[in-house]
Amino acid sequence: MDRISSLPDELLCHILAFFTTKEAALTSVLSKRWRDLFASVPNLDIDDSVFLYPEEGKREKEVVLQSFMDFVDRVLAVQGDSPIEKFSLKCQTGVDPDRVNRWICNVLQRGVCHMDLSIGLGHRYLLPSEVFVSRTLVELKIGSEFPMNLRPGHISLPMLKTLTLDSMWCYNGQLQVLLSACPALEELDIPNIRLSYGKEIVSSASLRTLTIDSSNFFHAFSFDTPSLLCLKYSELVAWDYPVVNLDNLVDSYQSYAANF
Repeated sequence: MDRISSLPDELLCHILAFFTTKEAALTSVLSKRWRDLFASVPNLDIDDSVFLYPEEGKREKEVVLQSFMDFVDRVLAVQGDSPIEKFSLKCQTGVDPDRVNRWICNVLQRGVCHMDLSIGLGHRYLLPSEVFVSRTLVELKIGSEFPMNLRPGHISLPMLKTLTLDSMWCYNGQLQVLLSACPALEELDIPNIRLSYGKEIVSSASLRTLTIDSSNFFHAFSFDTPSLLCLKYSELVAWDYPVVNLDNLVDSYQSYAANF
């Protein structure tokens, strides 16, 4: 007896949400009902390494890269404008940046709440500006070595509570520009971040957990985080800390390296 197919659609969609997108898509060949279920799955987990196997030279084959990009296009087309909860995208050099940005904008338009982006397309790649004007994002993770291009007044992330910036380049105080647009932010994790030299400040009235891991040297580093409860700070020691507002701090871990 096929007990799985007798389950209600809502439960089957919940089960499919734990699969990778490729695995979930394979179920659509079972029947028309399963095709419709796949179109309603609220999570997308897209990883080009699942398609571009680590066999020597396979990634460089244009037909394989094209097959991966066409697959993602088809998945998004099948789902139409159905709501989406989580979106994870991992892709490396060779994938078309314009298509990557269209995928990201597609899920943003569908009200995605949790987004995890690991995009290794080189230093010239820029995220679409729509990422930073979302009214639905609650969690945002960005992991890649490319610069952020942020303009004050063009950023708004009112619902964002968790932000991770891994191996990102932030120049000219852009980190603080971003934090100023996140009034509900509670957790900030910036491992391996590349910040501009000179003065840097982390200022947030709502922030409760802060993790910094960087090899930058700063003349001055300030913390204006009155609600912060937990601080993990691994960094070269700055010459000065002009502002240290940590009135509610209850847990901290510091690992410093001296400057000579």
